[in-house]
Amino acid sequence: MRKASTAAGTPPTFDDKKSFTLIMHSAEIAIDTASLAVLLNRHVFGYPGAPLRNLRLRTEGNELVQSGTLRKGISMPFRIHATVTLMPDGRIRLHPTSVKVLGVGVTNIMDFFGVELANVIKVKAGRGASIDGNDFILDPEAILPPPQIRGRLTRIAVGNGVIEQTFSAQPGQDTTPLRTPTAKTPNYMYFRHGILRFGKLTMVDADLLIVDDDPANIFDFSLDRYNDQLVAGYSKSTAALGLVVYMPDLKTLDLKRRAAAGDSAAAHAKKP
Repeated sequence: MRKASTAAGTPPTFDDKKSFTLIMHSAEIAIDTASLAVLLNRHVFGYPGAPLRNLRLRTEGNELVQSGTLRKGISMPFRIHATVTLMPDGRIRLHPTSVKVLGVGVTNIMDFFGVELANVIKVKAGRGASIDGNDFILDPEAILPPPQIRGRLTRIAVGNGVIEQTFSAQPGQDTTPLRTPTAKTPNYMYFRHGILRFGKLTMVDADLLIVDDDPANIFDFSLDRYNDQLVAGYSKSTAALGLVVYMPDLKTLDLKRRAAAGDSAAAHAKKP
């Protein structure tokens, strides 16, 4: 992927998520339902007066099951089973196959809510969610908080508690293949070209490969906590003056820190 600055004359930096846009050359991303629920609660519907709250998600076969609270005068619990399909323009369509509101099955959402449905689920501009008839539409470029991404979703699959997404370059974008400096790297992010800053370091003609040091699972990377992962990992320079950084998963790092804190507390408690 490439990083493009959002302000002319200012290089993008990892320390300011609004300073750059991620331009996807190609990417395979997996997000579990718990993380997607956090994204929807905190970003897409994370504002006063939002129509949907306390969202929880899980998968059932190849369907996505959403539950939460709908605000329409009063707060009403709901549960929706929906198929997940990819639209021709790269957006995601959630088509309900089963709906329950207040524990009662509803055969048609429009019949239940009437003509006010569009207002009930209307979200603020730029949140990446809308409605089309009975279907929810999600824009994968817009539902994420900063940094912005630019790429075309070409595949989506749901199952086993995970939503898998494959992105490619948008029409008109440079599709010159990016080749990583190391072979057989299953979980990674590769940044190439342009100027890139992180911390006190600045890379000109950026050549930065960030590698998951535990490829047995999904790479759990946090831009907000990248420096913690950077400090806990290690790096190697390449012959082409690039940099390869090996990072632990954020969850692994936090588990180790909690375990160390627990051991320290236990040791302190045993002091005479």
